[in-house]
Amino acid sequence: PASAPDPVAPSTPAPTVAQAPASEPTPTPKGTPAAEAAAEPKLAPEPAPKPEPKPEPKPEPKPEPKPEPKPEPKPEPKPEPKPEPKPEPAPVAAVPPPFISELEAEVGSVSVRLCYLVRDADSVTLTPRPGKLDRADQDCVSVPLRSATKFTLTARNARTAVSRTIAVAPRSTPPAAPAVVEKPPAAAEPAQAADAGLPQAGERWVYRSRGKWPTSPRQSFEIAVQGVSNGVVTDALRPVDSGAGGTEVRRSRGGKPEFVEWSDIGTEFSPYFGAYVDLAGSDTLRGFPTPDIGGFWTQWYSEAKVLGRESVSVPAGSFSAYKLEVWSSRRATGGSTSAQIEPVRIHYLIWYAPEVKRYVKMQRRVISANDSENEKDVFELVAHRRP
Repeated sequence: PASAPDPVAPSTPAPTVAQAPASEPTPTPKGTPAAEAAAEPKLAPEPAPKPEPKPEPKPEPKPEPKPEPKPEPKPEPKPEPKPEPKPEPAPVAAVPPPFISELEAEVGSVSVRLCYLVRDADSVTLTPRPGKLDRADQDCVSVPLRSATKFTLTARNARTAVSRTIAVAPRSTPPAAPAVVEKPPAAAEPAQAADAGLPQAGERWVYRSRGKWPTSPRQSFEIAVQGVSNGVVTDALRPVDSGAGGTEVRRSRGGKPEFVEWSDIGTEFSPYFGAYVDLAGSDTLRGFPTPDIGGFWTQWYSEAKVLGRESVSVPAGSFSAYKLEVWSSRRATGGSTSAQIEPVRIHYLIWYAPEVKRYVKMQRRVISANDSENEKDVFELVAHRRP
């Protein structure tokens, strides 16, 4: 059966509490702890400890301002290289005028032998005949001579022309004089003896030569005297080897220190000096002419002196010979590129044997600006034939 719902109780109002009137505080009996506590004087409360001041925060260091990057300097524009001035061409050396140093004649009854010595010439002519000559430096030519004639030698080069004239007449043949037998004076005998030691026409010497290098020519040649006049000896050089060149003619002054230039063998120093000069008492010789080399190695100075007497052996035999030394020197004028080939010293050693009249041996050395020996030629006597 269904239960009946609880009856709802009627609401009762809450009782009201009456508030007592305010009364004075009740005195605390003495002797009690509470009284003692109340009797003690009240101490002022200790002040609260002041809070320690907080350290002010150190200001953070301001970061130093970064230096502003300096602007990189703009590269200055490089100046355009000035074109190097082209070297001016070296001035061309002035061409010296030709110079005729000798023109001499040896007159016969039907011909004349004309000998000349010229330098700095490109061509040489002899008029009225034979015209242009083969050699422009020195030579001797024979010309028919029927009457008195003026011969003119003209030397030319790119600059100018110079001339020299010589007048000659054929030598007349004097009528035969009656034979006169005359005893030669006693004073003539020493003169004849002295002449026997001088070269004579027809006398011959054969030499052989060799050089320093394997390619240097080895050759034999003959020197023959064509004539002797007033101490001037005219020589003809002829190669002995078959197929060699033709004959050359040169003249030299027997008693004067000088050089004789040949196309085939180069330069000789005074080949007959020992026959004309007493070498035993000879002093040092200086200042004699020295030929140029190649046309442009110029301004040489030469000096010669006798070193003494010694024995020397050559293919023609052994000889007691006077030994002469010659130095030719010049100042170097080229640069380092030409030092190896530019000659600055030429050294000669010559052995003269009085009985041979000519040298029996000659050594010739050429030394360059860098002190190297460029050439060394030796000439030795093979044979001597008297006329």
